[in-house]
Amino acid sequence: MAEDAKKRSGPLASLTIVVTGRLEHHSRPQIEQRIKEMGGTVGDSVSKKTSFLIAGEDAGSKLAKAQKLGTPILDEAGFEALVSERSHV
Repeated sequence: MAEDAKKRSGPLASLTIVVTGRLEHHSRPQIEQRIKEMGGTVGDSVSKKTSFLIAGEDAGSKLAKAQKLGTPILDEAGFEALVSERSHV
């Protein structure tokens, strides 16, 4: 129960984040687990409800859709900056 409350109030609470492409420093499952641990939701596809796209190399159609929708796009460093920024709010 306390873990559920932590997730709802974590630094990424209320955000839906999609991860795509080949990441340089982490595997996609590692990044997705961090998002969940910090209260965020991991999305399978990009939509209007997507808060951020974390894009690595060879991101493909998800990157194109995010660009079309105006979804903010982050690389791994951008994701770390987002986490740091929201952790100190």
